[in-house]
Amino acid sequence: MHQDQPRRGRRDAPPIPEPSGISETILSFFRSRVVREIAESVVIAFALAFLFRTFEAEAFVIPTGSMAPTLVGRHRDVNCPECKFHFRVSASLEVDQSTEQEVGAVFAATCPQCGLTACINPQVGQAVAAQVRKENPPFSVFNSGPGQSCQDTSWRNGNRILVSKFAYEFREPRRWDVFVFRPPRDASKNYIKRLVGLPGETLRIYRGDLYKGDYDPAALFNPSTVKYEIERKPADKVLSMKQLVYDNDYVQDDMTRKGWPTRWSAWPRRQDAPSTAGAWQSNDGTRSFVSDGSAPDPTWVRYQHFMPSFADWEELLNGNALDPAYRQKIRPQLITDTYAYNSSVGLVYRRQTGERDLDFSDSTFLGLNWVRDLVLECELTVEKPQGAALLELVAGGVPLRCQIDLATGMATLSINAKGPQYVFIDKTKATHPTIAAQTPMRTAGTYRLRLANVDHQLHLWVNEKLVELPIPACYGQLRNFIPKSDAEGGLDLAPAGVGSQGAALRVSHMRLYRDVYYIAKSDQHGPGAMDFQEENVPELMRAFPRRSDGIGPDFQKERAKLFSTPSLWPAAFANLNEVAFPLAKTADPREDQFLALGDNSPQSLDSRLWPWSPSMKRDRIGGPGQPGREYYVERDLLIGKALLIYWPVTQWRFVR
Repeated sequence: MHQDQPRRGRRDAPPIPEPSGISETILSFFRSRVVREIAESVVIAFALAFLFRTFEAEAFVIPTGSMAPTLVGRHRDVNCPECKFHFRVSASLEVDQSTEQEVGAVFAATCPQCGLTACINPQVGQAVAAQVRKENPPFSVFNSGPGQSCQDTSWRNGNRILVSKFAYEFREPRRWDVFVFRPPRDASKNYIKRLVGLPGETLRIYRGDLYKGDYDPAALFNPSTVKYEIERKPADKVLSMKQLVYDNDYVQDDMTRKGWPTRWSAWPRRQDAPSTAGAWQSNDGTRSFVSDGSAPDPTWVRYQHFMPSFADWEELLNGNALDPAYRQKIRPQLITDTYAYNSSVGLVYRRQTGERDLDFSDSTFLGLNWVRDLVLECELTVEKPQGAALLELVAGGVPLRCQIDLATGMATLSINAKGPQYVFIDKTKATHPTIAAQTPMRTAGTYRLRLANVDHQLHLWVNEKLVELPIPACYGQLRNFIPKSDAEGGLDLAPAGVGSQGAALRVSHMRLYRDVYYIAKSDQHGPGAMDFQEENVPELMRAFPRRSDGIGPDFQKERAKLFSTPSLWPAAFANLNEVAFPLAKTADPREDQFLALGDNSPQSLDSRLWPWSPSMKRDRIGGPGQPGREYYVERDLLIGKALLIYWPVTQWRFVR
């Protein structure tokens, strides 16, 4: 049997003396194996972190709001003093991006729910308001009145995100990715946008949507040279990119008491409309509605976009009910590409001159483009499994409807208009008048419903689960480019509805969202937030504010008139701007071209607006003697794909 042998020299080795005193104890500790292992672990951890950062992932801070509300830069959190809705507003103008020095202060913002322009910085706001009243008495920078006071909001840094730098080594970049890249001709900066155009195609922006065609360099100057098909967002991207229009849980009761019309109401809403059996009723200030299902025909509760202007709020805050003559002039408006994030008003310090100037983050934050792609959410309580529940969205006078048979749970999608073009189309170009699918709505209970009409496609969710359809509910052009209205102010002036056909229902928690609207601009000249042909909206153009002018009463009046007056729509909406961008797929894959757009289209310096240059290193668009332009991102400028927001912790989520 093998026996252990004593180590050579062991008996002759002098014994290790026991440590004495504090110094010897510390020395002994540092000689210990435990400390050596800790030190080695720390070194390895740092090395791995360096390698991870270099080759796999890296943290980035969002500096601006070009991707808002998906990702936000420096901002202020605001709680509306009237309706209590929480929203974020840009504070980017407070800091010089090149020097990172504070150069201003945001002091006012407009609530996207109720339209109140509130003071959010007492120290600056009250002083500015007093100065403005002194210099220009009729002009105000935020609403004021009995009970109105400035709220003190603190600024917050932009989202911090983790970016996968290795993602595109294993798979090709995909449309709708949120990605980080270096812009052309300035590799010192990092930009973050949404990837929307891929190599080898021509991407067209038209009426807020994206269309794809074959690659054709001539399309940059003449988009009509290419045949396009609309690019549809997957269902998960529809949800991640939707932007709130109105949340009915934030009904402002004081506005209603003073005579301002509610957004949701039983339909028709005319006071002289005859009362019918089974009509929807509300007992909680229109936060919810109930139908007993006794009517044989469909009955509806519908949404109308009654957004108060600055002047309207001055009337509402005077403490009295609105005058009947004033109330008669209130009209519903079309839904537009409003961005509360862009509504900030600030004071900017000009260090060179010592002057302090008012700065309006975006004079067009109220929206200047009609958005017809909408998403309707609601909570529906079914009292008995009989009859049918109805959801409807309108786009250009065309109702798109979902009818759910409550006895079987079968949902039927249809385009509720007559004509050969009002059908769904599958991949083989075959047409389908309706599409039906099974849902779990076969028993009494409460269900969370969502119907989306985005990019010429319908999606339906029940209890947050996407309903699987036998074929995608896609449709072609419906000749619905111009909004329509009927004698009761319906259709596009009442674009969302919940209905009952012989069903006892209760509807609540109604929210309406819109899709991202991409503005078709290819330069930085003129109003950057408008798709109208300027000659077709002359009155609005005459009142159009410059960035530093803010939104004056004349502009608000003309804007409200345009979006609430059907007789103006044929001229205004018949011809809108369009722009196309050819994206080459090159022999050298590093030079393949991608297109980048921001979700906050009016405030995004993206591929649409990268400037022309008289001479360029790689000029594939301009000919000899002509200016060129790099509106694309080449593959070797890609850094990686955005993975998740990790700070602040309260906003932790994956980036979609």
